[in-house]
Amino acid sequence: TLTRLPPLDTDTLMPESACLHRDAQGLVHAVVLGQEGQAQQWVLHQGQAHLLRRLAMPPGAERCEVDDASGTMFLLEPAVGLWAYGFTQDAPMTRQLVARVAPHGPLPEDAEVLAVGPSWVSVLSGDGRKALVWTRQRLGAWQASAPVALPRAADALISETAARATRLWWRDADTQRWSARTMTPPAGAAVPREAVPFVLP
Repeated sequence: TLTRLPPLDTDTLMPESACLHRDAQGLVHAVVLGQEGQAQQWVLHQGQAHLLRRLAMPPGAERCEVDDASGTMFLLEPAVGLWAYGFTQDAPMTRQLVARVAPHGPLPEDAEVLAVGPSWVSVLSGDGRKALVWTRQRLGAWQASAPVALPRAADALISETAARATRLWWRDADTQRWSARTMTPPAGAAVPREAVPFVLP
């Protein structure tokens, strides 16, 4: 069931895109990316939107996704690479470079499509025939995993996690039909932590 969330009054911030996140308390957050590295984090609760904080992001960043299980936000920075941000509302944001843009790394220069799952992130290759995958290791570093070869060129990715199984879905660029495969974490991959329960005062 889709539920309409309250509108956001971003004031002078001109939105380029946004991504949603549900934290360990079950509260819905929205990160709105604007021009020149401006961004806002909102919490949406009981039919109201509250501005939580203003954020400084890389200029030109127009795509983000959040892994709810680990509280990690992934952001594509043009001409630089893919960043992983520690994303909890009660701690300073820290970031870690997952992959650099070609020719300094394997990330396509025009990368725009990404999907996230428990302890992994995937980006669509430039020709749409592969899903490049990086996995978080137990000590926190990100490591490239074997890419997922797609039978035909795709134009969209999305992940689905249910009953301890994670699937990566892709959409055929020609037929617009969706296909999926189960993602198996490689050896050494970090195990998603169980959520710590919150006790409200």
